[in-house]
Amino acid sequence: MKLITLFEHQFLSFDDIGLTRDNQIWDILDSLNSSTGQELIHVERKGIRAREHVGVIQIDNVSIQILPKVDWVGDTNARYDSTPYKQASGSAIENLIFLLSYAYDLRVSELELSSLSSSLRNWFEILTRIFANDLHHQVMMGMSQNYVSLEETLPVLRGRWDIQNQIIHRPFQKHAFDVKYDEFSADISLNKIFKWVVNQLLTLSTDRTNLTYLGDLQEWFAPVSFLPQNPQALVEEITFSRLNERYKPAFNLARIFLGSRSIQLTVGENRGFAFLVDMNQLFEKFLTRF
Repeated sequence: MKLITLFEHQFLSFDDIGLTRDNQIWDILDSLNSSTGQELIHVERKGIRAREHVGVIQIDNVSIQILPKVDWVGDTNARYDSTPYKQASGSAIENLIFLLSYAYDLRVSELELSSLSSSLRNWFEILTRIFANDLHHQVMMGMSQNYVSLEETLPVLRGRWDIQNQIIHRPFQKHAFDVKYDEFSADISLNKIFKWVVNQLLTLSTDRTNLTYLGDLQEWFAPVSFLPQNPQALVEEITFSRLNERYKPAFNLARIFLGSRSIQLTVGENRGFAFLVDMNQLFEKFLTRF
């Protein structure tokens, strides 16, 4: 996977990034720009220029990450791929993840963050690793469950007999009963959110370790109902108690993946996706917690 790193509003020539102007990925990038309704990266005659958006754009085997202009070591004006430039990129990624971890109360230590940023230079993959690793650990200790209210027609009485509903719909059936009962189940809103995010990340991540964690999680969440649409509406339903408090950091990361603008696109045999974070909202949330 080829990684290209830019900072907000920065220009890099095609010679810098080792790609030509006629490369097909720029056509897919134009399609992604059209899908978002905004220009994520401007393709110029001699190179590409980042806009104000921060995020990761992945097209086939090329990944482009745009980093925010937050405090860093190194030098963004140094020659591309030089040591000072790589230092600036790594520092900016660590600071970005720190902002996210502070704003969303994530479980990530400075030592862990430093290790991840050195092994995974793509900050989308770093976020994915933190989420998948934490959720994997929590599910191994026991999947979150709660009582779910169910309504069914059964050949035996179970729970509460819904006589009014039966009189309206099946007044003459003596071999079936409309019942309502509570069942302790893993098919709850929190797990539905986790399952949706895991399935999405499986299609986007390219890191082997991340895919291993996500593959395990997909198998473990198989009994949970699948939601075809983004379950953002379920977020407000989630409440935490001492029984499921340990899932809160993973849930907060899931909220980042749900709330960030994520666009997927297929053009011919080529796939592309864009993952964007609103830095204004992130700074606002960070300052509020601070």
